[in-house]
Amino acid sequence: MEILTHPVTAIFLCLMLGAVAVSGKFSRHAANFLLTAAWAVGVFGIMRAGIRDIRIIGILVCVVTAIGLFTSWWIRPGATDSSATNSISGTQKQLEEINEFICQKSELELREEFDFPQMLKYNIKFAKRNLAPQLVSSDDSAAIDQFFLNGQARLDLRYAKIKNVNNRADVEWIRGKVGVVNTSKKYVERRKALSRLASSATLPPDVTAALRMLDDSVEKDSALMIDSLNGSLAADPRNILEDDVYGTERYGSASGAYWKKFIPLRPAADVIANTVGKALRP
Repeated sequence: MEILTHPVTAIFLCLMLGAVAVSGKFSRHAANFLLTAAWAVGVFGIMRAGIRDIRIIGILVCVVTAIGLFTSWWIRPGATDSSATNSISGTQKQLEEINEFICQKSELELREEFDFPQMLKYNIKFAKRNLAPQLVSSDDSAAIDQFFLNGQARLDLRYAKIKNVNNRADVEWIRGKVGVVNTSKKYVERRKALSRLASSATLPPDVTAALRMLDDSVEKDSALMIDSLNGSLAADPRNILEDDVYGTERYGSASGAYWKKFIPLRPAADVIANTVGKALRP
């Protein structure tokens, strides 16, 4: 009990607590200096405690040394914040991915990133094949099927009917309508990537909100395609049938009508760029 009530013990404890405090506030060197001083004070206190048994003195010195070593290990940098560091590293990678995926691209590049130009081209050809199969060559027909391989069909029941044929759903276009448009594999993959980032739990809320804004624009432009093609078809079937026939009066008419209504993607990308820039600044 005498050693516990000795003034030197109080000094030892103060130095130990001081080392723990400065390890987080100032520096590791200062903490180690205080730990060394605490060890010296502790050993000095043991020697002055009047203990005559050399074995007990040795055990107490070992205990003080062990306490100092353990405290030094416990307060080392990164001992308690490795999970936070990993989280920051993951967030940094996602922000850099967004920057490359979206922020650095122009309006035209963003449209190509989500495959809108090619999807429009082949959906017009697809509609042409359904309206007038004789006008589409076998090579062009094969190219249409190849382009939409592993994509997704977007059916609109305003323009198509579904019939049950031998327990199989059969889609029939309403006469004079474009009942289905298709998306490509590239489009599907890019939408999945955008959705993954927009639902990230580690990204700042303003970044994910901006990503959802872009996703909403992409979805509206996707839904617009079937309405635009039906508008072109209703105005004049040649808008669809001759859209890719260079030199005709209707060349590029259906595609041009769509791009006039297209919602630009760059404004949403600008908002994303601003939020990502703020998040990346130290």
